[in-house]
Amino acid sequence: MADSTISASPDVRIARQGKHRRRGGRGQKQSKTHGQLSNGEQHDMAGAITGVPSESTMDVRQDRGNHRSRRGSGRRATARPNHHTPRSNEKYETASRIRPSPYRNHLAKSQPAKLSPEQLQDILEATLSDINHSGSLGVTIVSSWATETGLARIREIIEADFARSYSVTRLMFDPHCVLFLRLISYISREEIQHSLILEKDVGTIFNVIYGPRGDRGVAFFRRVVSYLAHLREMNNDIDHDDGIKYEEVLLHVTEAILSTILQIQEATFKSELKGIVEDLRSCSPLSEIERVLTKPSLRLARENMLKIQDIFGTGDRISAYVPKADIDPSEKQQSQPEVDPPGELSKYGPRHNNDHASISNINILPTLSEILHSQRLDFLPTRDSLYTPDRHHEKGVRQLLDTHFRLLREDTSGILRDAVRVIIDHWEALVHGTRWQEKKRLLRTHSPTPVRIYYGAQIRRVKPHRVKGMEIDVEFDQVARIKNMTPWKRKHYWRESRALNEGGALLALIDAEVEKDTTVVFLQVSRRYIEPMIEEKGIFDLVSDAKRAMITLRLTSSSSRGDLDGIISLATNHSSSDRPLILVEFPALLYNLFEGILRCLQSLYSDPRCLPLTSWITPQERYCMETTTTFGYKAFPIHSPIYLENLTLDLSSVSSAGEIQDEDNIATPLRFSVGRDFKAMSEELFRRTTLDMGQAQAMVLALKNHLALIQGPPGTGKSYVGIQIAKCLLANRIPLLGPILCVCYTNHALDQFLQGLLDSGISKIVRIGSRSASPALESLSLENYKKQKKIPRIPGQGRSINVLQKRLDDLAFGVGEICEKLENGTFGIVSAYLRRRFPKHDRQITEGVMIGDKRPLDTWAQGNGPGDLNGNDDKRQIEQMLSVDPWTLTNEERTRLLKHWHESAVNDLTFELDSLTRQHAEEKRRYTALFNKEDAQIFNQVEVVGVTTTGLANNADLLRSLPAKVLICEEAGEVLESHILTSFLPSIQHAILIGDHLQLRPKISNQRLSIEYDQSGPKYNLDESLFERMVNLRPPDFHTSGGQATSAMDSVRFPVAQLDSQRRMHPSIASLVRQTLYPDLCDHQKTSLYDEVAGLKRRLFWLDHRNVEDPDDPEDPMRSKTNTWEADVVIALVQHLCKQECYSPGEVAILTPYIGQLRLLKNRLEGIVDIIIAEQDLADLDNSEEDTHASDSTSLISHNRQTVEKARLSEQVRLATVDNFQVSSLPHSEGQLHKYSP
Repeated sequence: MADSTISASPDVRIARQGKHRRRGGRGQKQSKTHGQLSNGEQHDMAGAITGVPSESTMDVRQDRGNHRSRRGSGRRATARPNHHTPRSNEKYETASRIRPSPYRNHLAKSQPAKLSPEQLQDILEATLSDINHSGSLGVTIVSSWATETGLARIREIIEADFARSYSVTRLMFDPHCVLFLRLISYISREEIQHSLILEKDVGTIFNVIYGPRGDRGVAFFRRVVSYLAHLREMNNDIDHDDGIKYEEVLLHVTEAILSTILQIQEATFKSELKGIVEDLRSCSPLSEIERVLTKPSLRLARENMLKIQDIFGTGDRISAYVPKADIDPSEKQQSQPEVDPPGELSKYGPRHNNDHASISNINILPTLSEILHSQRLDFLPTRDSLYTPDRHHEKGVRQLLDTHFRLLREDTSGILRDAVRVIIDHWEALVHGTRWQEKKRLLRTHSPTPVRIYYGAQIRRVKPHRVKGMEIDVEFDQVARIKNMTPWKRKHYWRESRALNEGGALLALIDAEVEKDTTVVFLQVSRRYIEPMIEEKGIFDLVSDAKRAMITLRLTSSSSRGDLDGIISLATNHSSSDRPLILVEFPALLYNLFEGILRCLQSLYSDPRCLPLTSWITPQERYCMETTTTFGYKAFPIHSPIYLENLTLDLSSVSSAGEIQDEDNIATPLRFSVGRDFKAMSEELFRRTTLDMGQAQAMVLALKNHLALIQGPPGTGKSYVGIQIAKCLLANRIPLLGPILCVCYTNHALDQFLQGLLDSGISKIVRIGSRSASPALESLSLENYKKQKKIPRIPGQGRSINVLQKRLDDLAFGVGEICEKLENGTFGIVSAYLRRRFPKHDRQITEGVMIGDKRPLDTWAQGNGPGDLNGNDDKRQIEQMLSVDPWTLTNEERTRLLKHWHESAVNDLTFELDSLTRQHAEEKRRYTALFNKEDAQIFNQVEVVGVTTTGLANNADLLRSLPAKVLICEEAGEVLESHILTSFLPSIQHAILIGDHLQLRPKISNQRLSIEYDQSGPKYNLDESLFERMVNLRPPDFHTSGGQATSAMDSVRFPVAQLDSQRRMHPSIASLVRQTLYPDLCDHQKTSLYDEVAGLKRRLFWLDHRNVEDPDDPEDPMRSKTNTWEADVVIALVQHLCKQECYSPGEVAILTPYIGQLRLLKNRLEGIVDIIIAEQDLADLDNSEEDTHASDSTSLISHNRQTVEKARLSEQVRLATVDNFQVSSLPHSEGQLHKYSP
């Protein structure tokens, strides 16, 4: 949707028709070539919405302005003609040079009475002209059409019986309907649809288009489709000159239908509208799914059509899941296992209150009902269901998003759910038990993730916060091992420990003392005080008191009303003496690493228009998956990126400095165009640059295909090719290209790629996200960039910020008032409640005590009355007690009534608090949006934006405004498909995925969801990356010989460029992977010249030993493995290598798969050699280290200092786990024969 823009040239033609009409009458036939899109306009649809108007458009507008002035209305165009299309980084400068004149509402003077065709055309043309003149007027323009007058005009157009030829009295399809569809196309754009300001106006407009029961919209779209069928019949050749008008209308009507069904939920179930869509598909080339469409507008229309069909498939899911009659037992054995669909689609009903058919309604974190109800497993889509429609309730792109949302949530929130369930099920042993070793063993055995339990928890206060809305101070028992330490040593422990870190792991307050009154509230650390506050009365930090500690928490961003109820209930009713409360930390579940991804998947599911490149990534019914490690097959054609069509690129930036310049090369520059022969282009690139043939082919394929895969074994130069592609695209200064978006899964991979770009001469880079370990890259962070560069101020921004700050302060003050009321205790809360809601009862209670009694409610509650004066012994209901004098109630009745009043009062206060916190969250979102709008201007000044996949998801509101057309993903084989999907910004037209699916797969926590899970049961393949899925994809009906069926070896697959020349390993080491995974891998000639390993006889050897791993440490919640014997052998070998004095810092590496072994090796190596530890491993090591070495005041690691330890020897060793990076340490030995590779 973001790529679909309103064509300017047809607008010019309509404007000229109007001009000729007034001069010489209507109906003069125009030239067929009049108003055709030029090459430069056609590839980006010449956005009359997005850019500054072209020269021809401005000339026409000035001409129409002159005519209007002679008629006594209109205004003159004031902008000068623009002779070039500005690049994205010139947008702001262009906008500042051409200042739009104030918007004049063309509907203001129009009366509700029906207008003439000419008047209506004038209004539509003027509106599109104003949009073309300045996109900043969008809010005003859309709002004007949502007024009574504007809606009357929309209804007039929608209900018109369009004339297909010239008519004086009737509206014509061309121009009136065409112009209106252009207007609706603009309103359908993402930034308009998602604008908070225009949310109501956009909904109103589409409600009018749809009409009562959808009749108005159905009739309108039926007339449009009928006209398209007529136009296609008259011009059977889609490439005919008049096809321009057909393509434009086809694109805009698919946009209009898609926006309608997304805005109007009931439209999804409108059978007549579904029939119109089928008619539209059948009368257009969109039905030819195997056809590679060459026109950008047709490609966009096809993507819209696929999304429309997906949504209608969702609407049909209810009828598809009607409970079936019982199957014959013999047939049931042969059929596939029955699928129990989610939520209301299941014949058994929802499993719990968080079981829904639509993922939009699912809470990201588990609800209490979800935790407690485990009788039926949650619905999880299997891998096969992607290509088996009857195994899933969704269709197309929504099925893909639904699948990855549910699987990723099961891998994160599902583990959290199971861990909390274990704690509740073993509450007696964990909370009331006294055997600490047994508790540790129980958690290690049953919990699916490490946990830390802090006992004796108690909510001390709930307080307001200007930015975070609300905070909760929670006090708990000091960690046992540091209770007897001095305050200084306790401070050292908490400073070095990563436990209870701000914004880190998830926590939960759990009260399961009474089974039917269980409370679970998920929280995050808001503030962490490790400086002693001795002068303060009470406990306000983690350090000052030897017995108790305090942490400040906050609700998560996905919290619900139930979480707030739980916090208030625990704060007002809980007593630690009779209801133990525990605070549980889940150190391996980092909320910020998965919440943003899941939230983005929900957003894409709600509006699939925002997901580009869906033609191939969307699962199709007849597709199949076949694992392959060879790439000699034929590839089916993939269309080229829209922005590169009709362009020729200069590839001189790829040429090496040492290239031999012969006369032919000087006379013939190295050029690329999508139309050039692939083989010839690759051979020329190989011959004239330093690229090898595999790299040359990869670069050409990446530029030719809008979705490109580059696969290569280790050391083949995958990153180098990616850098050359980026250099080439940026060097050619392609119009409206925008910054190149570079995404990686880890900060380490991102830093490496950005450093490569920086070293290649690309300096206009901004890095978004957490801090970088590289000083050079840290200077390119968004925050540092804002400090170094002057960002233009947006007019009125300061005033808006001040208004929102004042609003946030007012809301925080309101939250504070309610928090103070909740701290008044039972009698204080009830007294205030009675004065407000039951003044009569308050007066009766107050008048019934002695004058001067300051606690009349307390006195009343402790008293005792005669009870029911009618002698009725039945227990009276609350309503009956409220109808009599409160002093006549018995003590038991007063207790019940007091409890009722207290619960009612707390409910009222909680309702007010919930309302205020929701308002605060909304205002904070607006507040953040203002700064995002300012930060987004930086994107016009840079050429590359680098971010991790989680960083992109967590900054989605900012990055959705990034006008990037190109995405490059490094190490794509290690990235979960859900992370890639959320990285596809709406503006992306070209995605280049670089990786190797034959190396490490993406990390997941629940091995039951892994592709390698070998036990019986369904296969989910969560750790199968999009890269691997596309490599193994075999679409149907693509054959090598005229539609005849062929063998699997001869069938075509998705095109993949494979690099085959490695420059990293000596041939004797490379043979290991060549014999197993990469049969075509070649060795660069320089690899044979590598020196022998100093001090060793052979380059590679295997060590076989039977020394078992160390016993598990019950104090280690991370449950990692260690092997002391193996660590000693590795350390001895490292010492031997370092004594050779042949290796520079970092050239000796130790690789281990376990954090426990990493910690052991680190402790043994300190004082022997200097150490370099990978950044990710440092974080993991800290997570485990505080539990085993917390009492040691000389802790080895601090995240506040450099990660290099100085020691006696001059060499340094790099220490890392397998997934973050070669002496190798594999401690998992159980006395059997195992072989480990150094």
